[in-house]
Amino acid sequence: MEFLGLDLTIWAVLAVYLLGVLALGWWSRRGTENQEGYLLGNRRFGSFMMIMHSFGSGTHPGAPAGVVSKTVSAGAAGVWVSWVWLFGTPFYWLIAPVVR
Repeated sequence: MEFLGLDLTIWAVLAVYLLGVLALGWWSRRGTENQEGYLLGNRRFGSFMMIMHSFGSGTHPGAPAGVVSKTVSAGAAGVWVSWVWLFGTPFYWLIAPVVR
């Protein structure tokens, strides 16, 4: 049986997922008293979490596609495009605990 072109099993999975996300948000709001607590996590993130956040912000899934695109247009020299971030990425890891 389908609804809007999707099987009812898919709709059930989506409903369970959305209810789970809402429940998680409702549960996690207990520890937040103000806007600063919400935006900055009450400043309780450790160095490891800040480093991983910076790493995730500094890298993205579009990079491999960009390297492939540049390699197709420029030949083998396009592979060096990915090395642009070789020295920049450790900067993200080191600066995160400092700016915290």
